[in-house]
Amino acid sequence: AAAAAAGGSNGCMPFGYWNRTHNLRAEIDEFIREEIVAVGRCPMDGSVPVPEPGAGDDAAPGLVPRNTLPTYRAMRRAGRGDIANAVLRSGGHACVASELGFWTARDWRYVAEFFALAVALEARLGDSVELPTLVQLEREGHGALAKAVRRHGGVSTLAARLGLRFRKTSGDAIRWGPFSLRFAREMVAVAVEKGMAAEGMVQMPGVEALREAGRGDLAGLVEAFGGEDDVARRLGLAPPNVAGWKWANCEAEAAARQAESDRHRDRDQARR
Repeated sequence: AAAAAAGGSNGCMPFGYWNRTHNLRAEIDEFIREEIVAVGRCPMDGSVPVPEPGAGDDAAPGLVPRNTLPTYRAMRRAGRGDIANAVLRSGGHACVASELGFWTARDWRYVAEFFALAVALEARLGDSVELPTLVQLEREGHGALAKAVRRHGGVSTLAARLGLRFRKTSGDAIRWGPFSLRFAREMVAVAVEKGMAAEGMVQMPGVEALREAGRGDLAGLVEAFGGEDDVARRLGLAPPNVAGWKWANCEAEAAARQAESDRHRDRDQARR
């Protein structure tokens, strides 16, 4: 074990130990193996429940792929505040996930919820292409589904993202061009199965990668629906080509990590 070799899990590490990226990666990998109920590949077949909106972005669905960076809360609950503090000092959750090729827990939660939302909408709509109003969903007993629709932009925005119609009540309708709910579900499932990451986000496979994987059907639809960047944006995924593209706000993370580190330092000192 990495920690044991260096001086013991959560114990006194040699000076500069946590400043070495490979040490931090080894500790995180070991923590995931020993502490996290995880799966190598998440079965994106509708078995992932729609997380209750409002539970907080630190929460994640029960099935967590192994390439998801554990939350600070999960590390500290398991007695590994040393790893949590090292992540904070190394730039914060988003920046460390980006550098080490992990998904952030927040992004995994978002993608899992979006996938489950697409599955639930397919079941509710059947052959229809009209997105019900929130009132309709709640009257039908689909309160969790209505909350998930709100969380992902509301009826008008979600309908535009997924190429659905909706009952317009006021204002101008949002138009993003043609799309497909089934295509959205299948593309998210393929992206999760591929397991690629960019800037802490689940990364969408490109057209060529899809064709090489035998999914020429999806590749053709990506091109028909506006290309890789437009499709990735509508699905909430990182685009295949990330040159010059940035998501993680490392400056904001640095400020947050310093405040978090100071808070835990003060608490530790108060306990002594």
